[in-house]
Amino acid sequence: PSPNEGGVFCYNGGMKEVANSSDDMKRIAGNFIASKIDVPRAQGAGALVIGLTGDLGAGKTTFAQGIAEALGVRDAVVSPTFTIERVYKVVHPNYSHLAHLDAYRLETGEELARLGWDKLVSDTSTIILIEWADRVREILPADTLFVHFTLVTPTIHEVSY
Repeated sequence: PSPNEGGVFCYNGGMKEVANSSDDMKRIAGNFIASKIDVPRAQGAGALVIGLTGDLGAGKTTFAQGIAEALGVRDAVVSPTFTIERVYKVVHPNYSHLAHLDAYRLETGEELARLGWDKLVSDTSTIILIEWADRVREILPADTLFVHFTLVTPTIHEVSY
């Protein structure tokens, strides 16, 4: 497939997918979390942390909504830009909560630390999605999974991971 038709492409050893709609983005997110959620993690690893980076309006929140849907979240998932964090109950044998954070208004990881980051990231039953993760990269665990979003045109979004 070509980029304007949607599809999956190999990207620097990872994957690049193209979304042409919110439904495409949510499907990509559901497939992403399905491929990562049951992968064995290092002993002593805390929460499963997924950092979302990229352009404003490129699909980070829609991707988060797709992950939440795939995990059985029943509540409406909205961007936590002004609240910084929203927590949802999930349906999964190994995880009980999805913490959706937005670091857009934060200047450093130190600000996130003051908001209880250490407790949150050490909880093995939590999946953390953090939008604008590049703003607090220095505080994120080494095993953070990064997903990058690029707004190619108003209707074409690239997702790289």
